[in-house]
Amino acid sequence: MKRATFLMLWASLALALTGFPGAGADTYPMEITGVADTADYPVSTAGFERVSIYHYGPGNADISVGYNMLTPETQIVSTIYITNASVFPGLLNEQDPLGALFGAYKAGVLEYHPGGQLLGEDSVTLTKNGKQYNALRVIFRYDEDFQSKRQPVYSVMMLWRNGDDFIKLRSTGPLAQSNLSESNNMNLLDAVNWTTPPV
Repeated sequence: MKRATFLMLWASLALALTGFPGAGADTYPMEITGVADTADYPVSTAGFERVSIYHYGPGNADISVGYNMLTPETQIVSTIYITNASVFPGLLNEQDPLGALFGAYKAGVLEYHPGGQLLGEDSVTLTKNGKQYNALRVIFRYDEDFQSKRQPVYSVMMLWRNGDDFIKLRSTGPLAQSNLSESNNMNLLDAVNWTTPPV
């Protein structure tokens, strides 16, 4: 990726993560409340509870849905982000848009968590509504305050593409429970319809 394009992509990513300045009553990120139980994004599914829906800009171009699994045995905090390519100017001009965005997100995690370790990368195949999607996955380990306790955590990021939308899963839990992360997150992705925005 050309450096100028990477910097533009990274600047857009930073705006998407921190919100968009502007005049008027609407400020972002904006939490959307009162969203009813739906078949696409159930309030409770696969052992998870839906805890939040956020818009990061006008319309449905950049939105997230948070799901938590918080039991005595398992603590997983997961968020599904649906972001249209229009949020990242020039991204679709890249030879490998998915790989370019994945690299930017990965660098952002390591920058935000100094001392974090990259434990591994691979790709997985997801199936939704009879269609297959190739998802890139990376696993991190770092220390942070999680569930009111400073501890080592196991953090997974997955990224895949649905047309001009890029879907990202970020999931974090205690390192000691890392063996529970993959199956539970795959169950969550099976249970919700991430091919459509939640509102």
